Amino acid sequence: MSTVRGCRCSAATTPDTAAWRSALVTATLQASELPLPEPIETVMRALAAGPDARDGLHDPHGLVLALQLRGFAQTRDGALDVTDAGRAYLAARIGPRVAVGARVSSLDPAANRARLLVDMPRPDQAVVVLLDQVLHATGLDPHELPGRALDVVCNPFAPPGEPIVLTGMRLAAPAAPALVASVEVRTQEGALRS
Repeated sequence: MSTVRGCRCSAATTPDTAAWRSALVTATLQASELPLPEPIETVMRALAAGPDARDGLHDPHGLVLALQLRGFAQTRDGALDVTDAGRAYLAARIGPRVAVGARVSSLDPAANRARLLVDMPRPDQAVVVLLDQVLHATGLDPHELPGRALDVVCNPFAPPGEPIVLTGMRLAAPAAPALVASVEVRTQEGALRS
């Protein structure tokens, strides 16, 4: 069975698709705004801990099924595992999420993607998000986005290989105008100079 990559209509378990990006954002928002009950999180942490932890997993209440229905767990190659959305949920629960600035670098409307440069302490500051996410958050048309400053919340300390997930996206407040002090100086001749 092969997987189609880059298809906008693909499953949430197919990396780099619109459905996958949307699932990461949804999982992150759920973790920060409406966390799962502790028993379900405990089961998910056990699944994420690896095969040894999974072998001793006792699930008399069907909590694994609850995770599968939410898209946080699935069976891969005959083994139960946490999905990328499940990992994003867990990362949002334990790792810091920080408000930072970002700038829209480029758009790919055909692929429904926007590339943002995020102010974070990482070698690669580019993050790809859904164009729809940016359009909804800003209320702007696509042609107005390139170069626009945004405020976002992200996980800048995610380990390499883990996706950076942006939430809380909005237009950055305009910079306050600089206060210019006007100083009047009288010359010896009495003329004003500023």
